[in-house]
Amino acid sequence: MASAGLRSIRRTVTVNWPARHEREGRALLIRRAAEGHARIMREQTSRAGFAPNYEAYANSPGRPVASVKLPGPIVYRYFYYREIVAVALKALRDASPVGAKSKGVRYRDMHTVYVNGVAMKSLPPSVTAKDTIFIANPLQYSRRLEIGKTESGRDFLISVPNRIYERVTKNLLAPKYRNVARISFSYITPPDAYKLKHNQAARNWIANQSRWYVSPKQRSDRAKGAVVRSPAIIIEPLS
Repeated sequence: MASAGLRSIRRTVTVNWPARHEREGRALLIRRAAEGHARIMREQTSRAGFAPNYEAYANSPGRPVASVKLPGPIVYRYFYYREIVAVALKALRDASPVGAKSKGVRYRDMHTVYVNGVAMKSLPPSVTAKDTIFIANPLQYSRRLEIGKTESGRDFLISVPNRIYERVTKNLLAPKYRNVARISFSYITPPDAYKLKHNQAARNWIANQSRWYVSPKQRSDRAKGAVVRSPAIIIEPLS
């Protein structure tokens, strides 16, 4: 009887204690992760003025933190898109010519952030790595301001240097945030892009001859109804 009783106790200890350790270990892991996350959010909010966006998962992407299985890990990924966008918009405004405007709308006031193709005043807290984010200016002459040449070949900008988007991207944003995001310059078609009202000849500026080369062929992207591509700053997560 005594031997049977000992075996019964031994079996009970073997079955119940691992379950208790599992619960306590999971609770401790979740608590430590939450404390570390809260500390990072406080520090970054104090530094930048607002908290970064983030994603959290346990063990593998897509699993909620509360479902963590030991030994983990619990992972928090931070995206500094809100800070990047705020810095970019300010830099673009500072680099823009003050007087440039179209139909009463100033170029410097029209730099716009787009999330998944939708124009927004600011980034929502729910933005994640899956969202497509870029900054562009929908005004019809934004491309010409970027290139900095008129059809006659003279400089289009007088008060500030050209290549506004390219300079902000390559000289400021890409170096500053190289460890937290991939930031690049390109030309894109914003959803509210200007459409050409007439056919236009395709021109290329020949710098060493200080003149334009005019193509004899009508390009589809310069035909009536074609949308005008705009310079853009594209913000993506690091792979």
